[in-house]
Amino acid sequence: MPSWEKSLTRTQMLSIIRHLRPWDSATPDRASVLAQSSDPKRGEAIYRGRCAACHGRRGQGGIGNTLNSPTFLSIASPQFFRDMVISGRKHTAMPASYNLSTGEIGDLVSYLRSWARPKHSLAEVRSLLPAASAEIGAKIFAARCASCHGGKGEGGIGSRLASDSFLRIADDKFLFSAISDGRPGTAMPSWYFLPSRDVADLLKFIRTWQKGESIAVNRPARRGEPEFGKLIFDKACLSCHGPEGRGGVGGQIGNPLFLASAQDEFLWRTIAHGKQGSGMRGFLEGRGPGTVMSLNSSDIDHVVSYLRALSNKPRVDLLDREFPGASAVAGKEIFLGKGGCSKCHGEQGEGSSGPSLNSLGFLKAASNGYLAATIIMGRQGTEMRAFGQAGNVTTLSQREVTDLVAFIRSWERNPPTVTRVIDRTESAAREGAGLFNRYCIGCHGAEGRGQASGGIKGYAPSLNTPEFLRAADDGLLMATIAIGRPNTGMRPFGTGAGGVAELSAADIRKIVAYIRSWENNK
Repeated sequence: MPSWEKSLTRTQMLSIIRHLRPWDSATPDRASVLAQSSDPKRGEAIYRGRCAACHGRRGQGGIGNTLNSPTFLSIASPQFFRDMVISGRKHTAMPASYNLSTGEIGDLVSYLRSWARPKHSLAEVRSLLPAASAEIGAKIFAARCASCHGGKGEGGIGSRLASDSFLRIADDKFLFSAISDGRPGTAMPSWYFLPSRDVADLLKFIRTWQKGESIAVNRPARRGEPEFGKLIFDKACLSCHGPEGRGGVGGQIGNPLFLASAQDEFLWRTIAHGKQGSGMRGFLEGRGPGTVMSLNSSDIDHVVSYLRALSNKPRVDLLDREFPGASAVAGKEIFLGKGGCSKCHGEQGEGSSGPSLNSLGFLKAASNGYLAATIIMGRQGTEMRAFGQAGNVTTLSQREVTDLVAFIRSWERNPPTVTRVIDRTESAAREGAGLFNRYCIGCHGAEGRGQASGGIKGYAPSLNTPEFLRAADDGLLMATIAIGRPNTGMRPFGTGAGGVAELSAADIRKIVAYIRSWENNK
């Protein structure tokens, strides 16, 4: 491969690249991936063939991130999985789309989501409620919920729960749905892994904040005009709840799962009478001082109809809630200092012992809620600890969490140029040399020089050239070793990939460290 640097202009090089790009498979249609029926069994076969080499046969992680983690699965929406498969993570070992069709990506997402099967049911929880323990529920709340909803249910990143007016119209099915299904795209996870007994105890404890009698909300649907409702919503509600109810100072009331579990009467009463103890004031005319804007009963009917129309609106992407007032400047100080995030993720989020965070593919797929929930809950089964629960080495306040999210989000607007570098110590390179000589030398030749090798000559491309080593980042090298290069003699070496041999993630990193040591010999 000659050098064309002096023979071709930059424009000519880009023209050749544009000519080569169509050889890759077409980008899957994002809108169709989750709209089609999918088969988790087919997805399992795809996972084993395409993903297990990096993420492990059971999603336990390796070169790639741990996927089969309860806290991760509780916040990773189908849309997140879809976009990560399609976009990949640039400058890491995570490739984009991997020549998968739209249907195959849907099958793969379906299989990954099958790891998050609920360990409880509404029927079982209801049967356990009479004997449930509020005292035990309080302990579960403190461990699982207080970081977002406040120690006394006063709210924060999560909505206020200790509100009598709210609890009187929120029946057990509504609360169960919120706990079990979560609110995709927000910081509210799906607590699918809690057993029915824990959910029953938790509901029992939350009910201790209710003082008045419950109000039935299973009444006929409200009749209004969505078009009028939007006009009223934009004037009276948008400033707190954001466009289409995506959230802001107020909660994400446009969330499809929230609207699916909230009866029309629940919505009407909340708008009319407000939410006691929160910033949500009642809008029904005649309520007296404190009403932000007076609406009559028909006006509220229109707003409810507009919200209901939002729940029926087809969406490719989830709504993403903003965190008003969050400071990226303050977040940077936490990332580099108190939080200690840079020690694992690199000073510019390029990744180190922890994964890369500054990839545009990742940042486009991860909502602000996803980032906040990950910081608060950590990732069970990995080194990513929780920062929102008392008792950890470092506990971050809710404001510090949102500041940290704002800083991470700033990389989407100003992408860092630093990429992840693996451990390149002499000991790692020395062990990598032994592995290279055992598994790679037969094709790539001694010291990766191919046919130009002075020792064992190879027939595969030379790796030991300044141009190649400068162009290939560590992620490309690891991915090529793990998953191979289809339709060539380069077989995969990742665990479970069906190649000539199976190498662990640690072994692959050592081989890359050895390949990188050649740069020091130039």
